[in-house]
Amino acid sequence: MDGDHEDLQTQATPQSTDTLLSMSEAELEWSKLKPDFLGLSPDKLYDLPASLLDSATVDLRTALVDDSANTTAPLYVSTSAELIEDNTPIKAISFLHESKASQFVSSRDDDFVVVQKKALVLCSLISDSCGFLVKARYQDSSPTESFKVTRFVVCLAPIQALFLVAAGKDGVVKVVNVENPSHSYSLTGHRNTIRDLKPMDDSDFCFSCSDDLTIRLWNLRTRVQVAIFQGILCHADSITAIDLHHSQNVLVSAGLDRSVLLWTTESPIHAEKLLSKRWNSDFTSCYGVRCARKRFATRLITQPVFVTYRVHSAGVTQVKFYHDLLVSQDSTGQICVWQPNPARASCSFILVHSLRPGNVTRFALSASLGLLSCVAKETQEVLVWNLMDVVGTAVVSKKGKTGEMRVSEFAADGRTLVAGTKEGLIVRLDATL
Repeated sequence: MDGDHEDLQTQATPQSTDTLLSMSEAELEWSKLKPDFLGLSPDKLYDLPASLLDSATVDLRTALVDDSANTTAPLYVSTSAELIEDNTPIKAISFLHESKASQFVSSRDDDFVVVQKKALVLCSLISDSCGFLVKARYQDSSPTESFKVTRFVVCLAPIQALFLVAAGKDGVVKVVNVENPSHSYSLTGHRNTIRDLKPMDDSDFCFSCSDDLTIRLWNLRTRVQVAIFQGILCHADSITAIDLHHSQNVLVSAGLDRSVLLWTTESPIHAEKLLSKRWNSDFTSCYGVRCARKRFATRLITQPVFVTYRVHSAGVTQVKFYHDLLVSQDSTGQICVWQPNPARASCSFILVHSLRPGNVTRFALSASLGLLSCVAKETQEVLVWNLMDVVGTAVVSKKGKTGEMRVSEFAADGRTLVAGTKEGLIVRLDATL
C-alpha cells in the first residue's frame, strides 16, 4: 500500500480461497463463547442464501443513493502543488472537517494537517486562488519518532479549543494545542507503533490502535486511559485501522490477520463520565485551566460484538464507515463495500461491492458526495468511483510532473482532493464537473 503501510504489506500474506470457505478456528472458538447472542450453531453462521444476499444488497443501495443525485464520478485536475519539505515523504493528510464539530469547524473546514516524519504542518485551502496557505509547523523533539497518523480534535468544554493528536513509531499519543503549543503533552501506554487514531465527535475521547494488538481509549482532557480493547480471540496481528460509526456507539477495527471487528463503546465511556464528576485533586490540564483528577481503573474490554475473517483474503490495512456500510481495503489493493449482519449471526455480512484496482494507495472517502478515490502507483493516475454504483471510473489529468503521490484526502465538499508525494509535495486537485 502507501508509504505508511509498506512495512505492513510484507507481513500480510494472502490466504487461499479454500481457507476462506470455512470458518476460521478463531471465529469458531469465539462464537462458542456467546451462544445466547448468536442463536445459531457455528456450522450455519455463513449460510447466506443467494436470494437473501441479492435482496439485501438492493435494499442497501435504495436506502443510500438519492435518485436525483448525479452518480457520475467527476474528473479531478491538478491545479497547484507546493513543496513542504524537500525529500521528506508525506505520510498522512487529515482535514479538520473530519472532526464533525460544526460549532467550531464552520469557519475552518478547509484546514488540514500534513505529516512529514517528526513534523505536523498545518495548512489551509485558498478558495479564490486554488492554492494552499501554510499556517504553522510543529516539530516533535523525540529523536526516534516517525509519525504515521494525525487527527484534529475539537474540544468544546470547559473552553473551546483546537488540538492535533498524532502518533507513530514511538507508540506515544502526542496532543498538540494548536493555539498554545506550550500546553501540549503525551499519553503513554502502547508498547509498539501506533497505526491509527480516531477522536469522538464533540467530546474529549480519542481511540488509538497499535502493533501491540490493543485498542486504547483516552480522555484527552483528563489524560486518563479509559479502556483497553483486547482479547484472546480478537486481533492476532497488527491492528492497522479504526473508525467510529456516526452514532459514536460502535467502533470498527481491522488487522493484518484479515480480521475486522466491531466493538461497543457505550460502557467504558459512560463509566468514565460518571467517575470524572467525582474527581477531587487539582491539576493543570492541556487547556491551561484547573481540573479535578483522581485515580482511575482502566477497563478491559475483551469481547467484540462482531468478528469476521472472510471479507478479505489478505491483511486489512484500512476500514471506514459510510453510513451503516463499511469500506475496507487489504494489502493487495482490493476494496470491499459491505455491511455486517450481526442480527443474523456475529460473523455474517452482506457484500455490496468489491473492487480490484491493482497496486494502489490507501483510499480516500468523501461522505458528502459518496465518492471513493485512490492513486494508481505505477501510472500516478487518481482513480475516482461513485461509491454505490462503482461505474464510470474517472482519472485525473495532470499538469507537469508532481512527484509520486502516496496519500490523498477529500476536502469537506468533496470537490477538492489533496495528495501528498514521496518527494514532500502537496498537490491540489479540483473537480471539473
